[in-house]
Amino acid sequence: MTILGVAGCTGLLVMGFGIRDSLGGIAHRQYGQLIKYDLLAVQKPTVTAAQTARLDTALAQPAVAEHTAIHYETLTRRFAADPAPQTVALLVPHNAQQFRHFMTLRARTSQKRLDLNAGVIISEKLATLAQVKVGDRLRLQDAQGQWRSVKVGAITEMYMGHFMVMSPATYQHYFAQPYRTNAQLLKLAAGAKVNPVARQLMATGALAGINENRSNQQMINNLLNSMDRVMVILIGLATVLAAVVIYNLTNINVEERSRELATLKVLGYDEGEATLYIYRETIILSVVGILVGFLLGCWLHGFIITNLPPVDAMFDPQMRVTNFLLSAAIPLVITALVAVVMKKKIQKISMLAALQARE
Repeated sequence: MTILGVAGCTGLLVMGFGIRDSLGGIAHRQYGQLIKYDLLAVQKPTVTAAQTARLDTALAQPAVAEHTAIHYETLTRRFAADPAPQTVALLVPHNAQQFRHFMTLRARTSQKRLDLNAGVIISEKLATLAQVKVGDRLRLQDAQGQWRSVKVGAITEMYMGHFMVMSPATYQHYFAQPYRTNAQLLKLAAGAKVNPVARQLMATGALAGINENRSNQQMINNLLNSMDRVMVILIGLATVLAAVVIYNLTNINVEERSRELATLKVLGYDEGEATLYIYRETIILSVVGILVGFLLGCWLHGFIITNLPPVDAMFDPQMRVTNFLLSAAIPLVITALVAVVMKKKIQKISMLAALQARE
């Protein structure tokens, strides 16, 4: 019972701390480290010279710190995880060196930077949904309804949305059509507001639409903050459960072995030795329960972060060492506190009354 009780509490703690680690800082990593642009402005299929001139003027305003031209289009495909079609944003930068200022392509586990020379780079959640790895073929449908099959060259860290990035040469190889830019990535100057810049860009008449990352970041932060509060409550309840389980099991152990403890006192055991006689078992069983709880918590954590996020998002699956240290420290501290309480109870055991009592 001690092993199962402590394992269950530790498993909940590992899961709770693990989900907090998985949620923590995702918005900053997504929109601070990985996606660095503030606006994605997509041009209309056909624009006049006057509209192009007005767009160039709007891009040159002081509020726009930097911008770069790319080719942008959306691809779709249905996956088994969700019957609704998933949208994949295809980005083909005109200048690969400049593109690094707007988006970071890197492997999540090794943090190694990815180069466009690697071929077609897709986001990690897209690779998971399509069940593909580096070297596999991935089929997606373009806006004209044609299926495009590409070879995955690398998988990049990404937590929100599905992305595919490739060089102009790779695009022409797989899509069999000339490369042309039709969108702009914009980084705004410090203190510049998104809405006024977006209105000025749309007023040029050259744009079909604008995607604002700052509003997306705020929405994600609000969602993650709500989930974080839920995890805090879960961790608190798991701590209370651990205290109840350890105290009750230890109390039952002492109550049922009062004659044994009285006999030890008669034989000359002092209070510390008598307490350790009982608590040595509790400590060993608690440690075993904590180790079992680690395995249970890792499984629960993996299950939750796989099934909880929406189909176009993912959480960080890595777990920090501090997670396991805290999850082990809480039941151990509770065990130590209960030992202090039980020592006083053992001291109050009457040797004569305990030995005379019937089993």
